Amino acid sequence: MSDEIALDEEFQQNRRINRQTVDEVMTRRFGQAYVEYRSLWRKSGPGYVPEVPIHIDIETIDLCNYKCKYCWRNSETRYVDPEKINTGKKFPVRIFRKILDEVASKGLYSVNFGFSGECLLNDDLVKMVGMARDAGVIDIRIITNGSLLNRDKAYRLVDAGVTFFSISIDACSAETYKKIKGNNNFQKLRENLLLLRELQKDELPLIRTSFYPCPENRDEEEQFVDAFSPLSDFIDIQPFTSPEPDEAAPVAPFCDIPFRRLSIFADGEVAPCCTFFSRKLIVGNVISQTIEEIWNSQKMNCIRDMFVKRKTSGICRTCLSSTR
Repeated sequence: MSDEIALDEEFQQNRRINRQTVDEVMTRRFGQAYVEYRSLWRKSGPGYVPEVPIHIDIETIDLCNYKCKYCWRNSETRYVDPEKINTGKKFPVRIFRKILDEVASKGLYSVNFGFSGECLLNDDLVKMVGMARDAGVIDIRIITNGSLLNRDKAYRLVDAGVTFFSISIDACSAETYKKIKGNNNFQKLRENLLLLRELQKDELPLIRTSFYPCPENRDEEEQFVDAFSPLSDFIDIQPFTSPEPDEAAPVAPFCDIPFRRLSIFADGEVAPCCTFFSRKLIVGNVISQTIEEIWNSQKMNCIRDMFVKRKTSGICRTCLSSTR
């Protein structure tokens, strides 16, 4: 197994396994601007709320070509109203331009395309990546199941300025992959990782693969790390988050996400985080409001105050009791 390296970037209590750190590569590429970004990230919390979100997640399309067993998009999951998901709605490019014009120069350092839905289904993705790069966003991330990648699409995304390419795999065998993901693309993903490695320029985009232990794959974690370390710059072992939470489970008292980031769905609705449950906690809409209005709203401040006081309640309590 590769060595584990503790980084300052932790999300949802991931265990990160890698041979070289994200910070080392990004600092070599972006210098002091990246150092300032990470410093502000660490500073943000109960004692300091930045002027605008440091990071924004964008759902480029409300649709996915997969039907993963534990995803909230799965129609068999009871937690989310099935009439409100998988609508096929695309995030408007003009609204993304509006967001960049408003906050890119005020402290927006990072954008993630793909926190929800399969971002490669949106033909405007390359354009949006380029817009973020031209606006001065440092960290431009794509999270995908990887099945729709081909050489042309991968080349255009790398050329547009993607810094971080994450492929969710969660299995070390084709058989297990099919049980979890519902299809037979396992071998194709290995080929696509080799393609991304070939297209890297000056160590970017960083290639991340991820694995969450679940009942179907718990015996494959060590094998996964050994198999995918040569194909990845780093691996995240994520905690298993059930879309059907156990309300009796212990609840974490604090979450730092609302102090650092916002997540925006394809219909413009904004949530304070990017978890399974964020659709139940809408704090505004970017089509009718500015990012700054939402970021400084009473709803956001109430959520932050809840964590400052360590009194988790409502949908946040449900979410923070769901991680196994």
